[in-house]
Amino acid sequence: MYFQESLKSQIPSLTEYFENVLLKDKLSNGYIFAGGNEKLKDLLVSQLGKVINCSENIIQKKAGSTNFSFLSACEKCHSCLWLNSGKHPEVPIVIEPDTEKSKKGVILLTQIQELLQRLNILSDYYRIIIIKKAEREFFPQEPANALLKSIEENISHSLFIFYADDPEQV
Repeated sequence: MYFQESLKSQIPSLTEYFENVLLKDKLSNGYIFAGGNEKLKDLLVSQLGKVINCSENIIQKKAGSTNFSFLSACEKCHSCLWLNSGKHPEVPIVIEPDTEKSKKGVILLTQIQELLQRLNILSDYYRIIIIKKAEREFFPQEPANALLKSIEENISHSLFIFYADDPEQV
């Protein structure tokens, strides 16, 4: 079981999808989470972060098993404990519109450039980057293109999740 029963009952299709993806070790490098409750999305990201960063899973993966599939998080390793306390250094990395530096309240190119510099530094953890308000209205073309280029290059051990009310506007 990868996800808590309470989360599975609230968003069954999404949790089932990710359980299948994890079971097959076929996690993509980007997803759009459209509509719905942002707190549920955040909880899903946290639980997903536990599974893919759990030291017990990483040890098994490094052992070289060719039929590896992710296990449930152990809830005891430093990565799981960090996520439980909200203090994990790589999960989540949140990018959201800058309302202080931008009069329009949009995501700025400098935010994406700083993110990309951070992602160029090697990490022992699988990073999960959340782009909040990923619609065109909040995510102008220049910063979006800079990020898209990097996603296409498939930054290793990084998962991008875009939050949007309307997926057609991403």
